Amino acid sequence: MDEVVLRCTGVVKRFSEGRGDVCVLNGVDLEVRAGEVVAVVGVSGSGKTTLLNVLAGLDEPTAGEVYFLGERWQDLGERVRARRRNWGLGFVFQFHHLLPEFTAVENVMVPLRLAGVPAGAARLQALEMLTAVGLKERADFFPAALSGGERQRVAVARALVMRPRCVLADEPTGNLDRERADEVAELLVRMVRATRAAAVVVTHDAAVAARADRTMALVQGRLVDKE
Repeated sequence: MDEVVLRCTGVVKRFSEGRGDVCVLNGVDLEVRAGEVVAVVGVSGSGKTTLLNVLAGLDEPTAGEVYFLGERWQDLGERVRARRRNWGLGFVFQFHHLLPEFTAVENVMVPLRLAGVPAGAARLQALEMLTAVGLKERADFFPAALSGGERQRVAVARALVMRPRCVLADEPTGNLDRERADEVAELLVRMVRATRAAAVVVTHDAAVAARADRTMALVQGRLVDKE
């Protein structure tokens, strides 16, 4: 069996609102293994982004436990968490969040440089990843000169350049038309599987969910298998 990369048990997340608490996550259990892509679907406001934040150690659960590579997030200090996220997690969002003053290759280099990789080596690794996503010839273009689909492919390259053990994607095709969305979804799943990463992909897009190994629905704060 492939290694369990990400696991949470009994996760509860409540937010204070007005005179009472709102329970967004209510006993979530999830296990994701290396090379596995899990899609999470649910209506707007169901707590999908909150779930990703808790899985990434960005937000503390009210109750329950979250483990990344066997380490419990709650046992780690914030500096250690930040290092774990930088080398161990890759993030893809609905909006690409590229730095407009950086070229495509410079954007992909950012996680490497934050990890202390020298500029020359970081550029070579970033170019290798851009080649893998089909953007070698666009490496020195600024985001404004790229199409929406190309920008999101740069974002995928940036998420994967550290060879993370897990990728967390929040509506990664939400801002793209159908054709570009299919291209990015296929690329993301293919690259995740090629690197044997685990992945949790939050999406409203049934075509994206169909590419996953498993699809789960977040309903009333709980994850359930989707038929």
